[in-house]
Amino acid sequence: MKKILISFIVLFLFLSLSGTVVQKISSPDSRIRIEFAADSLRGPQSVPAYQVFYEDKVFLRPSVMGFEFAGQPIFNTCFRVTGIRTKENRNSWKPLYGEKATYPDNYNEMGITITETILPFRILRIIFRAYN
Repeated sequence: MKKILISFIVLFLFLSLSGTVVQKISSPDSRIRIEFAADSLRGPQSVPAYQVFYEDKVFLRPSVMGFEFAGQPIFNTCFRVTGIRTKENRNSWKPLYGEKATYPDNYNEMGITITETILPFRILRIIFRAYN
């Protein structure tokens, strides 16, 4: 019993200290999934990263994100996730020309807000959309 309790405590501490929080969004038919991690999915680097799955198989390997703005320092570390918003869209649109009268516009969206923790405290919103 004591070994089980110690194993449980060690597992809990490992999971709580790992720091990687993965946010997920799937397409309406659940065949496509996008995962965003506040810490890199590629290792201990503390940078934003995402990956894409198609039918539970890796379609796009973990990709580290960094942002460069003209005349500003690179924005790829020293940030925290300050907001997460999800939204569904079930709509259609009509083209001026085309083979069909209407086209479906169905997707699930996840908006991630990240804030720099050092000067100049920039805020950036990243939007992921998963379509069928």
